[in-house]
Amino acid sequence: MYTSLYMLEPMERAIINCVMIVMLVTMLYSTCVYLPHYIWKLLVLAGVLSAPEGSQFLVEDLEAVLIGKSVEL
Repeated sequence: MYTSLYMLEPMERAIINCVMIVMLVTMLYSTCVYLPHYIWKLLVLAGVLSAPEGSQFLVEDLEAVLIGKSVEL
């Protein structure tokens, strides 16, 4: 993947990279703040976290999303 970053001065390149990192961190932070339930479900489905004991919503919700039904949170 070629970008035009190689044509920039080192200081310009550092500024552009810092701006991109700040934008990424801001998006991740706002996602975790405003959509915590969705992030938790995604982490459980990915296997990073474990679901609470007796929780069965994951399989049913995943099946409902795959067939296009609405899911109640």
